[in-house]
Amino acid sequence: MEQTSGNLYQILVQEPITPCWSDWLNDIKIQRTEEGVTQLTGRIIDQTALYGLLNILRDLNLTLLSVRRVD
Repeated sequence: MEQTSGNLYQILVQEPITPCWSDWLNDIKIQRTEEGVTQLTGRIIDQTALYGLLNILRDLNLTLLSVRRVD
């Protein structure tokens, strides 16, 4: 279920992530950019949830390129 509260974030990682991970990442939209990086976009309810998501990306050994609040 897509979240409607919280701030909208865009996170970029170097490695590819398939869209099937979206459910596991709290319905974050996953897409590959033309530059070859993976863009994760979605609403994150609070800072605790943001750090939880970043911890998951770290545990998956993904290279974090940027984290940006877009709203």
